[in-house]
Amino acid sequence: MIRAYSTRLAGTLAACVAIGLIGFRPQTGLFLTLLGPLLLAIIIPALYVAWNKPQERAVQYLKLVLCVITLATGITLHVHYVQAARSSAQDVVAFVEAFRESHDRYPTTAEVEAAPFWSATRLWRIGYAHADGVVLLTYPSTNNPFDRYFYNFAQRTWKFLPA
Repeated sequence: MIRAYSTRLAGTLAACVAIGLIGFRPQTGLFLTLLGPLLLAIIIPALYVAWNKPQERAVQYLKLVLCVITLATGITLHVHYVQAARSSAQDVVAFVEAFRESHDRYPTTAEVEAAPFWSATRLWRIGYAHADGVVLLTYPSTNNPFDRYFYNFAQRTWKFLPA
């Protein structure tokens, strides 16, 4: 019985694993958005078959559960990525503003990169630069790597710049 299910679920498992490998990493939410409808190509026929063929319901419900778990996992991960990236970026902002208050100048790039929290920012590709009086803090969107967030230290606000 398990063997019968495994062969009938192979396509669904392959699609869910492929979507997970491609779309579950940071900065790949765009791919999750683009590949998510692929799961609809599994969900809609599974619902139809489950409705019209009672003897097929167990396999079709397993397909539905796999697809829903895949989508829910991807969405949950990307919500976490958005929050974690902003939190890491806010740590940099807090450090830069505290440094400016105590030293009456903005820290150099090397001083920020020497901070103990800096290694945690690499996953989110946070960038800080200070040259010629211009201070720049930026990181890419966790959904689309071509979109970026920039921090304006004068206004103390984040600005989203889509690609």
